[in-house]
Amino acid sequence: MENKINLAPIRNSYLLHFLVAQDNLAKLTQEERIQKRLFKRKRYADQRYAW
Repeated sequence: MENKINLAPIRNSYLLHFLVAQDNLAKLTQEERIQKRLFKRKRYADQRYAW
């Protein structure tokens, strides 16, 4: 007798939760990169006009 696991996210709630968590992590990482870039840009602009 074979052990069959359905890997479709609709059937497998663990896989669905994993995919949602993976997507959330990707969005968070992207947001952190954007924030870091904006912070660097603002810091650079502040340094240019400091003197």
